Amino acid sequence: METKKTLPTFNSDEEAEKFVATADLSDYDLSGFTPVTFEFARRKGGGSTEPPSALPGISPTRGESE
Repeated sequence: METKKTLPTFNSDEEAEKFVATADLSDYDLSGFTPVTFEFARRKGGGSTEPPSALPGISPTRGESE
């Protein structure tokens, strides 16, 4: 039985995107992966850009604490 390679670690999204675009993923051991499902809640109030009240100090225009 052939031993499969382990996935490398990437320092940026660009590195990961380049790897996926050029590598033959069948050469890598993906047995530890598990499926993940994401659910997105609809915004209440017509899609306000204000952050939820559970995130105090977040500025919707600057993206950082004030």
